[in-house]
Parts: sequence; structure tokens; C-alpha cells
Amino acid sequence: MKAFFIKLLINALAAWILAYVIKGIYFTSAMDAFWFAFVMAFLNSTVKPVLQFFTLPITVFSLGLFLLVINGLMVKIADYAIEGMQTEGFINVLVFSAAYSVLSLILNTLFKSPATKSDSD
Repeated sequence: MKAFFIKLLINALAAWILAYVIKGIYFTSAMDAFWFAFVMAFLNSTVKPVLQFFTLPITVFSLGLFLLVINGLMVKIADYAIEGMQTEGFINVLVFSAAYSVLSLILNTLFKSPATKSDSD
């Protein structure tokens, strides 16, 4: 549970940083960025797999580029769910979602807790 909370904080930090860098994405407070990370974790584990399944032919035809649109839809859904978040334009959402994925990956890799050794040896 502690690792999940730390990952949420790291993802919230990524969203907060990107909101300052990318025009058209705004959070009214850091808490809204945290709620964004929480809602995105929920959407990515529930809604996104269903969308990926139903849009598989389009994704294959576009050589995987349609996954960027699905990620953008996840951000747009999170925007509707969070009152303190505002997005302007779907291109900004697509850029934000791609940058959010990359920055979250980098930050989660940098702040990854050291692996614990198994005592079963």
C-alpha cells in the first residue's frame, strides 16, 4: 500500500510539472494533481483495457498510434471527473498524455525502492 501511495505522489508530481510546461492543461492546486493521478490509476486499470480491446482493429491498422488517442481519452475523462483540472484542445491533451507517460516512467524508475531480497534461500 505504501508503494502505491508513493507511486501516486510521483505521478502527481509529473502531472503538476507538465501542467506548467504544456499550455492548455491547468490544475488549480497540487491536490487536484494528486486526484488526477488517482483517477488515472483507476481508469488505466478498468476502462483502458476495455477500450483497447474494442479498438484493437483500429490500433493494429494504425500500427499502435491509436493508443495515443486512447491515452488522451483517459486524460479527458479524468478532466471531467476532477473539478480543479482544465484542458483546452485535444492536441494539448494528446501531448500531455504522451509526456505524462514518459515523465511518469522516468520518475518512477528514478525513485523506485530497492528490491528486497527473499529470505527463502
